[in-house]
Amino acid sequence: MNDEELRQKEFAERFGAAIETWQFEVNSYWTRTSYFALFQAGAFTGLWGIITSGRHIYTAIAYSVSGAMMTAIWFVNNVRMHQYVRYWWERTGEIEEEFQVSEKRSLVRDYEKIRKDKGRAHRFGRYSWWVNAVPAVFLGGWFWMLGWSLASLCRYLHTELP
Repeated sequence: MNDEELRQKEFAERFGAAIETWQFEVNSYWTRTSYFALFQAGAFTGLWGIITSGRHIYTAIAYSVSGAMMTAIWFVNNVRMHQYVRYWWERTGEIEEEFQVSEKRSLVRDYEKIRKDKGRAHRFGRYSWWVNAVPAVFLGGWFWMLGWSLASLCRYLHTELP
């Protein structure tokens, strides 16, 4: 093999590994998000049943707080996963740059140039904001359930106490 063939082979291996890792991070991000959303929806539904039954009010309060904490963890996980995805995307662009891939053949650098020329903000907001809005909606739901649980506790204590 001559030097150019070795260089092309090295580029293919490094670029392929970076893209594969980026793709894995994206897929694992969506898998985790799906599991978190499914778990949260199930827990939310269960809590709804506990609150509407009028019993186990202290359990409902504890579940509301736990649900809010799990949602906060979900949000932090989303932010961290976005950083991993971004890192591998940028690393892939650096590999293209290192091997002097022309803009015409570039996958990452050309996309990034177009994206930056058009501006980061879209009129509806950045995509990452919308992705992180999902846990925020669940967090709002947990706080609403907590308020409902506390209101139920107050009604219970008001009727039980002389």
